[in-house]
Amino acid sequence: MTFTLTDEYGTVHPAADRTVRVDVSGAGVLAGFGSAAPATEERFDATEHTTYEGRALAVLRPTGPGKIRLLATAPECEPVEIAVAVE
Repeated sequence: MTFTLTDEYGTVHPAADRTVRVDVSGAGVLAGFGSAAPATEERFDATEHTTYEGRALAVLRPTGPGKIRLLATAPECEPVEIAVAVE
């Protein structure tokens, strides 16, 4: 899942980095989470990561059939929830 910080018009804000928290439930787990920051001490197996130039990436790994639910939250941003079907 790719995360991009945008305004209400869809414009990316590369200078408005935020700490994003992800919660994964259902038929999958978080395999990795990070940004392309060239220098960071944040762990790729953590559920919180700071965006880099407004972007981050979460990798999900299915554990069986069903739905994987991902909830992403960040300060000053609306929460986003998605579901991915796994067959």
